[in-house]
Amino acid sequence: MTKQKALVFLSEIDNELSMIRQTVETIVDRLEMLKVKYETEDYSAYIESIALNLQSFYEGIETVFEKVIDLTGEEKPAGSGWHIELIERMTLPIKRLRPEVISFKTAQSIDTFRAFRHRIRHLYGFMVIPENVITIAKEAKNVYEDLRNDLVKFMEFAEEITKI
Repeated sequence: MTKQKALVFLSEIDNELSMIRQTVETIVDRLEMLKVKYETEDYSAYIESIALNLQSFYEGIETVFEKVIDLTGEEKPAGSGWHIELIERMTLPIKRLRPEVISFKTAQSIDTFRAFRHRIRHLYGFMVIPENVITIAKEAKNVYEDLRNDLVKFMEFAEEITKI
């Protein structure tokens, strides 16, 4: 890991966290609008919009993890279970390479969004179950906060590299 690579990483993660935060804000706003739109034909459009933003939320998290792998030079997981392996690997401190990126608790929460993203990608919009979308959407803000707190600690590690 070079100083330059760490500096780029820090900037990219700041940017990605900002995009994820904006996505979470959109989810929260759309959840509020559902209260007003419940009896209108716009309701299903808001549900589908929330589902799309939940997918983006998870994909942003995955992008962060891929940037960690790029920073450290780890081999990216492969095969059909690579998404699960990627999350699991982020909980592992790797001796003489890096500390853990996220806690086990955060990983469990993120995995719920991974599973949702997997399901939503294989459904037609009209097949989305509103209650499932709403349930997971209500967790997005807390999961984002946990992720951000964990990443701040990891970014301190990357910051130390820039001082070498």
